[in-house]
Amino acid sequence: MEKIYNYALWLLSKRSYSRSGLSQKIKLKLRKLEIPQEQQGTLLESTINKLEEKKLLDDQRHKEIIIARYQNRWGFQKIKQKLASEQIELTKEEWNQTQSLVNINSETETLLEKKAKKYWDKYSQKYPEDRFKTQTKTIQGLLAQGHDYQEIKKTLKNLIHFDSQIDT
Repeated sequence: MEKIYNYALWLLSKRSYSRSGLSQKIKLKLRKLEIPQEQQGTLLESTINKLEEKKLLDDQRHKEIIIARYQNRWGFQKIKQKLASEQIELTKEEWNQTQSLVNINSETETLLEKKAKKYWDKYSQKYPEDRFKTQTKTIQGLLAQGHDYQEIKKTLKNLIHFDSQIDT
């Protein structure tokens, strides 16, 4: 049905979608149009396949867009979780490869270092007499941003003489 294909093109003109994300949107549209259940599956598959053939729908490209959009704000775990919600897998090797392209200049601060400093400054002002609480809150904030615990410990150790005997 041409109406469904045009709807999919319209959606893709607004932003990038994964195969599963676009499929969900199209399924909702098919139900709204009251298309018989028997026809929905074939219409959905033919529309998705046509878009993939024309290279308008590509999970790999969508993954790259998501990484580019969020890599300056989130850590690996959070981006991996975002992609998993769209049924796309992100390996640690792919993440490291994109990070090495971003951090060509080794003198630049990493995202984790910047955020660690930001959180440390924030919580050391809020709790000036309580280093444990400052450290704990900093770790919690960085974990919430999707950074790896071991990487956080290593970064904090380098930046602020992290007390490795304190674990959260």
